[in-house]
Amino acid sequence: MRLAFFALSSFLGLFFVSSCYQKPDFPLTPAISNPLLTSRVITDCTLVKSDEVRIKVDYQDGDGDLGLGSNDINPPFNPPTNIQPNPFYTNYKLKVLRKVGDDFQPLPLPDPNLTYDQRFPRLDEPGRVSPLQGTLTNKVLFSQLTMAPNTILKFRIQILDRALNVSNEIETDTITVNRR
Repeated sequence: MRLAFFALSSFLGLFFVSSCYQKPDFPLTPAISNPLLTSRVITDCTLVKSDEVRIKVDYQDGDGDLGLGSNDINPPFNPPTNIQPNPFYTNYKLKVLRKVGDDFQPLPLPDPNLTYDQRFPRLDEPGRVSPLQGTLTNKVLFSQLTMAPNTILKFRIQILDRALNVSNEIETDTITVNRR
């Protein structure tokens, strides 16, 4: 009798709890927030030291179409060429800013066609259209051979979903690389 009562109580409790749960109602345009920076020094096989900066951001998306798979190479996600750049090949837009005097300026790259942008993998399950929220973590390496000692950086970040909706842009706090 006690076992039957316990089973019935458990079932009813789970039923009421699950019936109270509602899927979050996020906009279809992704939103990002709460940037967090951490770093560590790593040494490669040639004994060159680099600062590995990890950037974490929280995300929300109403239909969960975040991320690109290895098969996402057809337009509009096709790889860029020397002739035809493609801003949609990457879905994690990253601007690196370096402190110069009292201002922050974009950190130059050796080739104007290069960017710090990256691709992050699909976050949804195939065939599932449902809101998503979580935390994205990306890494960027800065060789200590090419960075001045005690360089202060900060980052501006945006993400894109597969419908090409662009999130808000957020800016991180500062971080010092190549500490001396």
